[in-house]
Amino acid sequence: MMVRTIGLALAAMALVGCQGQGEPDEDAAAPAQTGEGLTPASSSPGVADGDTPAANSDEFSSHYTPLDLAACEVTDSESEEGQWAERTCPAYRGVSLFVDDGDGRFDIDAGVRNEAFQSLGAFNDPPDTIEWRMKDGVPFAIIYRLSDATPEGAGRTVLMVERIGTAQQPGCTIAQVAGSAREANVRARQFADRAAAGFDCTESQPATVGNAR
Repeated sequence: MMVRTIGLALAAMALVGCQGQGEPDEDAAAPAQTGEGLTPASSSPGVADGDTPAANSDEFSSHYTPLDLAACEVTDSESEEGQWAERTCPAYRGVSLFVDDGDGRFDIDAGVRNEAFQSLGAFNDPPDTIEWRMKDGVPFAIIYRLSDATPEGAGRTVLMVERIGTAQQPGCTIAQVAGSAREANVRARQFADRAAAGFDCTESQPATVGNAR
């Protein structure tokens, strides 16, 4: 049985509200699949909404794995009252990946499932690629792109930045970056590199850049 209440989580997200619009970016509509040659843009420190934390890129790297829901094991589901499903997907370097959906929305966790269903407020489609952010070769965060599935949101995407969790410290979404924001892929990696380790999942709300709720 799915232990997370999707309706309550989405209602809480709606109370947070949307932040300002991001500036257009040439590669914003492309999946976060290639990062070679990119360097973090400079910015003011901090992880408040709209900020892009600075990071030293030398010790960080990315690895990309495909996400094929057909290759995942459905561990629990409901199709009669409010369709939803829980899936365990192929791991990367021993880090489990969980993909859950309900009420037309997707949530992805890595390491362990957390108790929060974190997704967009709008109906959305899952990514086809997971970016694993690593420090010295060890995964510590994932980045994935949700696509708005509503007619009014056609073409809108949001990069979700999630800290990988452990049994002692479950992960959570630490930032949501609009795909239309300037250097969206780079900024998502900067949030992961700078903020993941110290982010308090029990007290803090995800930072947002642009139309990312």
